[in-house]
Amino acid sequence: MRRGVVGNRGPDGDRFPDRVAGFQLRRLTCPAYHVADTKVGSNPRSRTICVMTRNRGPQAKGAAARLWLRAGAVNSLVLITGVLTLPRSGHTQEVVQIDTRRPCAACTIELRRVVTLGNDTASPVTVGPTEVVRRDSRGRYYTVHNDDGARISVFSADGRPLQVVGREGKGPGEYRWILGLEMGRGDTIHVFDESNRRETILGPQYDFVQSRPIPRTFPDGIRLIGRDQLFINAHIATLDKVGIPLHTAVGDSIINSFGGSGGTFLIGDAEKLSRKIAVGPSGLWAGWRLEYRIELWDASGHILRVFRRAVPWFERRERFEGVGPERVPQTRLSDVREIGGNLWILIAVGDIDWRRGLRPWVGAVGRVDGETHRIEQYQYVYDTVIEVVDLPSGRLVSTKRVRDFMPSFIDDEHVFGYRVDEDGQPRLDIWRVWLTNPQGR
Repeated sequence: MRRGVVGNRGPDGDRFPDRVAGFQLRRLTCPAYHVADTKVGSNPRSRTICVMTRNRGPQAKGAAARLWLRAGAVNSLVLITGVLTLPRSGHTQEVVQIDTRRPCAACTIELRRVVTLGNDTASPVTVGPTEVVRRDSRGRYYTVHNDDGARISVFSADGRPLQVVGREGKGPGEYRWILGLEMGRGDTIHVFDESNRRETILGPQYDFVQSRPIPRTFPDGIRLIGRDQLFINAHIATLDKVGIPLHTAVGDSIINSFGGSGGTFLIGDAEKLSRKIAVGPSGLWAGWRLEYRIELWDASGHILRVFRRAVPWFERRERFEGVGPERVPQTRLSDVREIGGNLWILIAVGDIDWRRGLRPWVGAVGRVDGETHRIEQYQYVYDTVIEVVDLPSGRLVSTKRVRDFMPSFIDDEHVFGYRVDEDGQPRLDIWRVWLTNPQGR
């Protein structure tokens, strides 16, 4: 197990202070656990944890303090035993309470299953729980299994397994934990590898084109802006960025950080920073996972609009919660996407028969403290609510609840659902989704 030590000099040789903005600092050794060697559930974890203890005195404000860590630990996360009071963004924005007086009463959301991806053979081309499915102009589908983050499975337009792209490692064409895929021009594929901290660009025949670094941020989501700029949702635990969930970057350099909600940021609040992000014609979208709140930002970090909706089936929560026989599945926002002047929203809500999809935990691997059951069949645990909001007016165009678990959009025309069939085989159902508009509005 690697160790990290709080040093007494900064990166430029400056003397490290004994006190920073009301926090008493002490030299200590920090335990660490490393991502490539340890997986907790389906998520890799890589953290080096150091602690700063707070003495009596004023609370740290905004970006007034910085903490330097000696390079004994490659990826460092600073935890503060106390609170940090964060400033709220000073930019004004339009807050839109979504109007349910529908501008087109006859408009409806339609779904048609196009193909099902799976594999009943011994081929390594597999599917499983995932939030990553993409489609190229040839109709091919690309997915990354949550429990095998080093390989991309490729399927034909009619669902046939084609091949596996990538293998585990650090060299060209090798990956350790693929966080996301983005389709580029000419069917190039941008592969974002969290553990190797790089973006790899593959050609349409999956040949290696180039790689470039990405920020060392442990991101929850990453999207491409244009050719080389990145939009990232990540908790960056430095004193100038703690509590700020959204970032733009070029290569491994953070350009802007924004989206902090102000107030007090406590240890353990990192999950409050989780957003579902998207890049659209209007700007950068960020949907709060535990609240019906969707923000529109520009690339400079200026907030433009906030869309909110008060509904009894989506109550604001402070924490992600597990599921159990006596614990109803928590409603959470799954994805957002701007399509044709409308904002499309996917929301996971608990199914009435959620207990049917649970299995008791056996062993401790992947278990969160207090959990007694795990989700085995997502299609029984979660339904999906699809909503469409007209952007110019802020009105709800249509809403539809389907009894399928649909984690994410694939592109502007497709979503996917994940399920386990009667034989226990995982399947990805590809759905075409569109909005009927008989009135021509």
